[in-house]
Amino acid sequence: MFSPGNIVAALGTLEAMWSGPRDNMPVSKKAEVQEEKSEWPGAVKRKVRYGPIRLPPTSEPNLESMIMKVQGMGYGFKMNARKPCDDDCTILALQATLEFADGSPAENDKGAWFHHSTLISAGPNARTITCGWPVPVENLFMSGNEKSSVIFSLPANETGVRSGYHIGPYETFVLHAKLMNLEDAEKFVWITISYDVLPGDLKKEIKVGRMLWQSLDTSDTSMCTGAVNPFGPLNVTAMMQPIRRRFSEHTIPWTAPNDGTILLTGGHMHDGGISVDTVHNGQTICESVAQYGRRAGNAGSEGPGHGGHSRRQIPAGDYNNMDIDHILEQTRCIYSKGRSLKKGDKLWIRANYDFDKHPGMKNQKGELDEIMGIVGTLIAT
Repeated sequence: MFSPGNIVAALGTLEAMWSGPRDNMPVSKKAEVQEEKSEWPGAVKRKVRYGPIRLPPTSEPNLESMIMKVQGMGYGFKMNARKPCDDDCTILALQATLEFADGSPAENDKGAWFHHSTLISAGPNARTITCGWPVPVENLFMSGNEKSSVIFSLPANETGVRSGYHIGPYETFVLHAKLMNLEDAEKFVWITISYDVLPGDLKKEIKVGRMLWQSLDTSDTSMCTGAVNPFGPLNVTAMMQPIRRRFSEHTIPWTAPNDGTILLTGGHMHDGGISVDTVHNGQTICESVAQYGRRAGNAGSEGPGHGGHSRRQIPAGDYNNMDIDHILEQTRCIYSKGRSLKKGDKLWIRANYDFDKHPGMKNQKGELDEIMGIVGTLIAT
């Protein structure tokens, strides 16, 4: 929760909140909420646009460029963000993209980089299972440049377990976005989130589906458990920059507080990543493999401390961030028959990086940028 990277992110959020509107802020003629056809039986799809979010030119100094030496980073922050329904409904799936004012895709080849975005739910139905905190706040959704969908139910589930994420009129959404400009020209973008929802109060009919989010960042499992990482010192600095060109990094294991059913797991990484694995009681049950290319795509189809390291270590090489392939998709694992999760079971993740195989994004000093390893595991209870 208090890692240097998160402190910078918080400062960047404040910067975004207090910067105010600009004279050149574009006005989009696209509707804030758009109805689309859902592929889920009985569900409706609502696409909500959040923005505009300003992406500063790479030459503009800001908090990120001064502290993290990363240029072109912009932030968006929205309290009381628009929900897909005003009353009760059950979310089955979410997927995020980036668009320009006219609705056209804001892709990598246009200089727009979807670094990551987080959607927080707060209210009586929210509960963070990663730490078991009693505070009614929950990380509902995260997405990065691979633009994977997050699903809370499986359309083809041989276990017969129906699940979804219930929200009601008393839930509040908060959207936080960290987006990156790859070019030295100001841009404005909108985050869009498409929600597949079932209308009405279905708590008695559908089990609760929740995402267990596990991350290499010390803000997650390590901070809430207070445990020592059994896998030894990290391979990254306090700023989450790599110390080595090839390595595997692990999270502190999470202990299941009660029984449940694992239905899906999938990961998110930054460039240079090979795969991020999910390990259940010592057995690797999923290898989420990074797929590289030049255009951003959609992967929604079934398809102890920092060891005292604080300085930046590795030069990235003689290339531009626009010149390299980027992660466009991450594979995921779906358990249509379900995988039993028992109280006391251990789950952790292992992120595998190889910068000799895949060049990573670099900062303005020419060093490798921060890494990331996140896995969301859908658990029905």
